[in-house]
Amino acid sequence: MKILKVLVVVGTRPEVIKMGPVVRALSENSHNVSFKVCVTSQHREMAEEALRIFDIHPDYDLNVMTGDQTPTQVAAAVLERIEPVLRSEEPDWVLVQGDTTSVTAASLAAFYCRVRVGHVEAGLRTHNRLHPFPEEVHRRIVGTTADLHFAPTARARSELLKEGVAENDIVLTGNPIVDAVQWWRRCGSIAPAFRPAANGRTGKSFWSRRTGGKISASHWRISATLFVTLPIIIKTRLSSFTPST
Repeated sequence: MKILKVLVVVGTRPEVIKMGPVVRALSENSHNVSFKVCVTSQHREMAEEALRIFDIHPDYDLNVMTGDQTPTQVAAAVLERIEPVLRSEEPDWVLVQGDTTSVTAASLAAFYCRVRVGHVEAGLRTHNRLHPFPEEVHRRIVGTTADLHFAPTARARSELLKEGVAENDIVLTGNPIVDAVQWWRRCGSIAPAFRPAANGRTGKSFWSRRTGGKISASHWRISATLFVTLPIIIKTRLSSFTPST
């Protein structure tokens, strides 16, 4: 049986939190999956906090964080520093989440190296290139480079279909935040980053300009009951992927 090689790339604390359960799932299936974790360190201290929560030990650190860095500088540094990692590892898949500068540059570098890209939380759209800035354009770029799109909602799936993504290349998964919280509940406790704050938000780690920091009760119920656990779906689809074109 061929061992599936996956490179998980994360750069910020929200990315680590949402990808944490996926990394844990990959580590529990070492007999048919080989994976490495690459951090860009777009966020240094905040990302390291989340890495400790999930007991994730990165194999590569691109160390791109500098004072007052611009998105251009981050993108340039990630593009330059991740290519040797891709050439050395030769993964079957690069797995990214969201719409940060790190995600965008990593997915583009993977495309240049002819490595397939799996995009977690794909299909989010506002149809306003400047809101949120620069994330709206980032997510469209990643959507263009991605081979598999893990959509969190039916609306996100619909957006991808309207953009011409093949139906077989879209997987409806639910929101990865739910898997992160459920993982911590199974561990018997909730880390500070997952605890509700006094203002009704779920903590800094889950803050998003897409939602205003608020996650409704109906959102949690839909994610928790309608969809199969995201890490299992991702692992299964990466292994069985057949290109549509």
